[in-house]
Amino acid sequence: MFQAPVTHELAPLELAEIPELAIFDEQPLLVLREMVPFESFMGLIENWFASLASRIERLVGAAATADLGKLIETSHDMAGTCGCFGALRLGELAWQLEQVCRAGDLPRARALVRNMVPVTAATRAALRRRYFSH
Repeated sequence: MFQAPVTHELAPLELAEIPELAIFDEQPLLVLREMVPFESFMGLIENWFASLASRIERLVGAAATADLGKLIETSHDMAGTCGCFGALRLGELAWQLEQVCRAGDLPRARALVRNMVPVTAATRAALRRRYFSH
């Protein structure tokens, strides 16, 4: 009887399997707000807000040019910072992207990047409404 070899690769990821986490959860920022002066806090928010645009641009460009190294580096960085700023859904997508890139699955990576574009926009919109619409 034939048995398939055991591998430790990622199982196929269906995009519908990605949990529907909140776009924005303010709780991590409330904790940060208690730890730093207001001006420093707002500076951190402004810098991270701006970095989201450049990160998603890097991801789109890297996906278009099949640059798995840049995809891994940028998605790892993005996944690490999203949780600190309450961007739960974007952080989960970035983590998933890093994993599929490490597995060398460019088609799935490109699909994830396409999904991350509107989630990044929604995350930025939530931050803008909460912190920049005064």
